[in-house]
Amino acid sequence: MSQIITLNNIPITDEYGAVHPQSVSAIDNITDVVRRQKVADHETGQYKLETQYDCLCYSISYYVSPKTQERGYGMKPLTYINDDGEVDAVFEVDTDDPRFKTILDSDRPNKEEEVIKLHFREFGSRYNVK
Repeated sequence: MSQIITLNNIPITDEYGAVHPQSVSAIDNITDVVRRQKVADHETGQYKLETQYDCLCYSISYYVSPKTQERGYGMKPLTYINDDGEVDAVFEVDTDDPRFKTILDSDRPNKEEEVIKLHFREFGSRYNVK
């Protein structure tokens, strides 16, 4: 079992428009849909494992600051207005983006978590800006 992933000091804008630059965020859920296929390499006599990510999604909850965490307040789910104009709480990574694909195609441990951290740091603020 892995430890919960936290992301500190990523500005978050709440549903009232308040910006929280010192937020403490945690990745709540990670969902991936992966196809793995073993392909024979007749030159080496081995199988090569090919992996294709159809989906890598996650959700985030946050404290507005470390002080709210210390005081025992609960975390809030991060929501945003999706392209259909509906409130959503699931973030989806474009797994075909070369920056993310390079990591996902690697043999790194915890590569999904690494991609999610990078995705949220780069794109998280665009989701929750009013």
